[in-house]
Amino acid sequence: MRRQSITPLVSICILAFNHEKYICETLDNVLKQETSFDFEIIVHDDASTDATPQIIKEYQERFPELIKAILQTENQYSQGIKPFAKFIFPNLKSEFVAFCEADDYWEDSQKLEKQVAIFKEHKDVVICGHDIEVLYEKGTKIKKEFYTKPVLGDSFKFSFIDEFKSHFVHTATLMIKTWVLKLQPTNNNYVSADIQAILFALSKGNGYYINEKLAVKRRNLGSITHNKEYKEIVNDGQRKMWNYVLTFTPAKHQRLVKLKIAEYDRLFIKNRVKGVPLISLLKSAIFNDPYWFLGLSKLYKNKLIN
Repeated sequence: MRRQSITPLVSICILAFNHEKYICETLDNVLKQETSFDFEIIVHDDASTDATPQIIKEYQERFPELIKAILQTENQYSQGIKPFAKFIFPNLKSEFVAFCEADDYWEDSQKLEKQVAIFKEHKDVVICGHDIEVLYEKGTKIKKEFYTKPVLGDSFKFSFIDEFKSHFVHTATLMIKTWVLKLQPTNNNYVSADIQAILFALSKGNGYYINEKLAVKRRNLGSITHNKEYKEIVNDGQRKMWNYVLTFTPAKHQRLVKLKIAEYDRLFIKNRVKGVPLISLLKSAIFNDPYWFLGLSKLYKNKLIN
């Protein structure tokens, strides 16, 4: 095994919770990475009730130079605490951070090497992603096209507006410059945190998309997106997320983000969502989209995008 330097170039961050079925494959494939630089693996377990913490601890004992385990005894998510922001990001000394959720895995041993090479070649790039294979487990709905990319064929650079139009970069493919992650303000909203982080990074520089399937995303019934409670709060969370995104959106795109917020305002009005005063929703909808009453919202949005 390569002798680790004091400061690894890349920190690989993995969040786990009740992933005993998948965590070994995730860690095994991360450990297979072939690089010309040092990296570290930080695994955070949020007080799993299955064998996940024991498995992580075993891997840490086998690879003490590589793996750092943060094993919670009390669930942080239920307390509104974000593990990345509180336990991981503040202590990072690496130049780049890569992510892999504990039920996904990387299948190309050159993934990290390829992404670091992009950053070295393109100094304006602050975030790098790539294509991904989607593995549908039994009982999950198969999508003909899981992500809609803005460019087909070759690898390409992308910007804030590309991600705004369509979320197409999955968490397990991301590598981001550490200074960007440390700059991102924290909030108490968990919904669409990946989109929020990607858009923030793109408010600081360009992105680069490698058109190769270097990782595998699992679609399983145990994922949070199949959780009924999560589905019930997702609209509220996304409305909060877009209001938060507006605080760092580049000036030339703020009008579009306001239109997005207005769409959620109208959805809340239509569904008579409890806890949000109707009058405040109407004011917000009109303020963010003055073309609504004229029936010109779609036309105005298309003009801004194009």
